[in-house]
Amino acid sequence: MKALAARTRDVDDLRTLAALAKVATVDDALRLCSEVTQVHEDRGRCRLP
Repeated sequence: MKALAARTRDVDDLRTLAALAKVATVDDALRLCSEVTQVHEDRGRCRLP
C-alpha cells in the first residue's frame, strides 16, 4: 500500500521493503503490487483481493 500511495515520507520504508522482497527493478515492483492489490478504476483506490 505504501508503494501505491507514493508518499515521499515512505521512501526509506520502501527501500527496506524492496530489499527484503528482492525487488530489483521497477517491473519487479509493479508485478508485486499487482499480485497483492486490485485498483478500482472508478475511484482510483486500491484494496486487497
